[in-house]
Amino acid sequence: MAHLKLYDASAGSGKTHTLVLEYLTHLLADTATPSTGAPITPWMPTRYASTLCVTFTNKATAELKSRIVGTLYSLVKAESSPMLPDLVAATGLGIATLRSRAERCLKAILHHYSQLGVSTIDSFVERMAKNLFWEIGVPGDTRVMLDQERLIDDGIVRLLSNLDSKSAIFSWIRSLILENIENGHPWHLVPAVQKRAQQLFQPVFQLMAPEERAEFFSPAGLAQLRKYLDKTAHEALNSLKQQAETLEKLRLQFGIAADDFNYSSNGTSHWDKSVAAVLAHTEGDLPKLGERAIAAYQDCEKWFAKSMQGRSALISTVAQHLLTPYREFIDNFTRLQALYTTATRTSNLLPHLGVLHDLRECINSAELEQHSLLLADTTSLLVALSGGDDLSFVYEKMGSRYDSLLIDEFQDTSRLHWRLLAPLVHNSLAQGGISLLVGDVKQAIYRWRGGDWQLLARDIPEEFSRVFGTDKHVLEYNYRSSPCVVKFNNQLFAKALENLIAFCTEKANKAYPPEYEAIEAYPELKRAVDQTLSQFTTTLRAAYEGLQQKSPREDIDSGYVELLLAKEPEDCNPENAAAEEEGALSKTVVELTLQQIDHLIDTEGLAPCDIAILVRRSKSAVPIANAILAHNTQRANKYGVVSQEALLLDLSPNVQFMLAALRAVAGIHSNVDNALIARHLDSLQGFSPLEWASRLMELSQRKAPHLHGGTPPKPCNSMVDSTLEWLHRLRSLPMLEAFDAIAEGLKLPTSPGELPYLSALRDMVHSFSSEQGSTLAAFIQRYQEQDASKRMLPLSQSHSSVNVLTIHKAKGLEFKAVICPEVDWDIIALPSLQTEIIWASPVGPELQNLLLPTRLSLGSGASNSPLHAPAVLEEHCLAGADALNLLYVAFTRAKDWLTIIYAPKGKKAAKTPAKSPQAGKKTNGRTYNELLESALAAIGWDCEEEADTHVKYSLGRFSTTPSAPSDTPNAIRPPSRAERPLYTITPLPIRISIPERGTLEYEQATRRRAARTLGESLHALLQAANNAEDIASGIASLSASEMLKPEAASQLTATIRQMAGEPPLSHLFSADYTAIAERDILAQDGQTHRPDRIAISGSETLVVDFKFGHPQAAHSRQVALYCQLLQELGYARPRGYLWYLRPDTGQGALVEVPATP
Repeated sequence: MAHLKLYDASAGSGKTHTLVLEYLTHLLADTATPSTGAPITPWMPTRYASTLCVTFTNKATAELKSRIVGTLYSLVKAESSPMLPDLVAATGLGIATLRSRAERCLKAILHHYSQLGVSTIDSFVERMAKNLFWEIGVPGDTRVMLDQERLIDDGIVRLLSNLDSKSAIFSWIRSLILENIENGHPWHLVPAVQKRAQQLFQPVFQLMAPEERAEFFSPAGLAQLRKYLDKTAHEALNSLKQQAETLEKLRLQFGIAADDFNYSSNGTSHWDKSVAAVLAHTEGDLPKLGERAIAAYQDCEKWFAKSMQGRSALISTVAQHLLTPYREFIDNFTRLQALYTTATRTSNLLPHLGVLHDLRECINSAELEQHSLLLADTTSLLVALSGGDDLSFVYEKMGSRYDSLLIDEFQDTSRLHWRLLAPLVHNSLAQGGISLLVGDVKQAIYRWRGGDWQLLARDIPEEFSRVFGTDKHVLEYNYRSSPCVVKFNNQLFAKALENLIAFCTEKANKAYPPEYEAIEAYPELKRAVDQTLSQFTTTLRAAYEGLQQKSPREDIDSGYVELLLAKEPEDCNPENAAAEEEGALSKTVVELTLQQIDHLIDTEGLAPCDIAILVRRSKSAVPIANAILAHNTQRANKYGVVSQEALLLDLSPNVQFMLAALRAVAGIHSNVDNALIARHLDSLQGFSPLEWASRLMELSQRKAPHLHGGTPPKPCNSMVDSTLEWLHRLRSLPMLEAFDAIAEGLKLPTSPGELPYLSALRDMVHSFSSEQGSTLAAFIQRYQEQDASKRMLPLSQSHSSVNVLTIHKAKGLEFKAVICPEVDWDIIALPSLQTEIIWASPVGPELQNLLLPTRLSLGSGASNSPLHAPAVLEEHCLAGADALNLLYVAFTRAKDWLTIIYAPKGKKAAKTPAKSPQAGKKTNGRTYNELLESALAAIGWDCEEEADTHVKYSLGRFSTTPSAPSDTPNAIRPPSRAERPLYTITPLPIRISIPERGTLEYEQATRRRAARTLGESLHALLQAANNAEDIASGIASLSASEMLKPEAASQLTATIRQMAGEPPLSHLFSADYTAIAERDILAQDGQTHRPDRIAISGSETLVVDFKFGHPQAAHSRQVALYCQLLQELGYARPRGYLWYLRPDTGQGALVEVPATP
């Protein structure tokens, strides 16, 4: 019987090489598993069609396919291949036989390329689902969606649009807003509901059948659960009170006065804090068990003061009659208090989750209307349909029979996906096929997306070792990093691992309170906490078992690592320090980062593209990128900066205008699109409306004469009207031709820098039209459904640009030099954790079979749920592992140079890492500095230097990494052109550039952005204001934030006060008029129109639009149309006005719009 192969592939260990080698060995060998002793079956060149290789990113999928086909091609052409010796040894075949089989395999793959089973897990699940839509009751034209956030947002909009003031949802939303206000949090509703909505997609619920999940979150189900919890809490309290009453009667029976007890004079005796407190309790939490109650539990001599008369007789009475009942009471107190607290706090959480049922219904409605299905829902349906064990009929529907399975990056696999893949692995091994899992728990950084590294570290080895057996292989050589970098990471993370385990032990001590420990109370809770800690630490040690890597290189001193301990200025502003506490990079850290870049380029001779700056969050990349651009103005040898966050298509004005034009062609444009078109046309000079219309007509007759047939252009009042008419006529053109016609007709791109963005959008149109063959409206819908963060330019590396990217995006990449300026954030930030909720079964017989929510806090805090302590402890430990893994991924991206920078918060840099003054410092959680403190001190640094701004510790010597030798079994090298002659790539002549500070282009862009932001702020202010004073206050705020000059703000305030105090503008703020802002008007043609502000009385209706530029005829036509629509709807005497305000001068004017424009 075949064994499950497990590869522990640490960073740089040749994971992809190993995976391709295993795959090709399986394709080319006589049998899939020669070691099983099964009869040899005839070799077939089509084995690839029954072999599934699963990865987790499109990039990894493309690389695997390229490596597989490229290696086969090099074998066929008898070219030198680094994999040839490995294949000969693995297959046991001669070189001639190997080349012959490679040729037949390659021909089969190229003739039936679609059967090459290498895909992402998401693509595989989507393919499974589309073949089973009929069985799971889903329409056949349903699309599988990856953008979960967009559908959640749609669901929230539906939920809030249909609110009833008498509904439970309305009450919940009101209480949520009030709670946020009381706690000092923003009252904004949508982010709060979005956070609650994530509960629907927790793994514990994704593994449920849809019907079970719906019943669980139903109002009736939650109401029944809350009723049970309230009953449990009530019974626990009553039981405790009965025991307290019994004790109180015993005290009175034996003549002991309450004043006799030690510390009774100030009401803090052990009796006051236990028995009396329980009897007096009416609501809220039960009292905490204090030190005096515990001391009295252990020794009856602690009951009375030593100076008390008759103390010996009282102690004797207590020992004979009260001590045993008191101990029983305290034992029950700990148990019932934990039960009472857990039940009440869980019950109080349920109303906050009551919205989930209605929100899920709204999401379902959105899915149904859009003929779409979330990928997460698709996976859940497939698991429910298969029962989780037999998927044979699924693969029959797909037309595939997989007898072998290889899974890459398995540490990021979710339990839901594993439920789908596990039966395939079992079936493969039972039939003698190959099943192989490759991963590295140390690089598991996607747990927030559902990945569960404990599958690879513990669960799967335990499961398969009992049935099939497992073969674990550790790839121990690091072919990426220099020996010194490898040695540093080996030492650092070995010590950091022990620090993390100590951190988890500290958390476990909070999970089981010290007062419980003193009297050995609630042993079940103690066992559960200890078991959680033991299981986690055992699993973590097993996961890090392959940490120590070797280097194949002989120059053991090559490579360079440095630690820069930043010094903060003596006169450091407390406000700046507070900002740094919130996670901002300090000025000193940014300056040190720039100095390192300059040193690497100017002194060490590295190209800018060889340097990567890795940060934890996207927003941390902004100050560094801006600092690089500003720093470039002082350098003769300038370099750029490449950051994916700066390459989003939606940031391009030309892309936004093109989308508006495409919507106009499709007939689904809005006033916003019209405004975008008008803004673009304003930038085109030298055309009268008639000349512009004639130009468009000439273009149409030249490009597509059938569209007009020689019809002369209609007289138009503006270029906007003629453009919209022309765009309307383009709708009969194919999608790509319409795109090109718009680009030529409307003079796009407007600048060379916009060309790559338009090219990327054109590629998307071309791809969609060739694959889907649908309409422009369908393309626009698909574009909007896609995650905005994924709509970006393909990032091609510029030789003269430094890379700034997040650690998550750097995973799988490597750079000669890596700078990590952000390593001092909290591992666990308790304030944010307390807003998060997990679901788990509590300890104890009363609630252990229930799935209940709890906040992620430990100890005796106001949100602590005692019986959830083991589950919360596990989450804290996993968060610590996430932090350590993130650090591991960052430090192992470096090939030859690694710089670590941090600034101790609020302290000066220490002389040595071991004596750093921030050691042991408590923050919200624990910082990376604290996690690494003793680990960094344990490094044998070669050199220590002190400068004005920092203290530097260094190790090794810098030298670039040579190519790995060709006879190295697991060497990873980029394929040469000779190894990839199957296709050619012709790069587009596009250069992406970011304007530098100080240039005219940069200053113009900055002024336009500032003016646009100011206009939007004033527009929002005028819409929301209830009176002129509100507007004045808002303008003062804009002036204070330096968005508006003080003199202009003063003049603008005076102008607005004067104009708003006189009719008709005074009616906008009058109690005699009903004011409406930004309300849609639906016209008969289906289009919507939105005036800025409407004031309604019994005799007239005023329509006012706010403008902040020069008067235009289009403005009057727009307001006149609003008045016409309101008159058709029956509103009395609509009158339209344009209120022009100039923020730069503070002047204003009111223009009445004639009834007929």
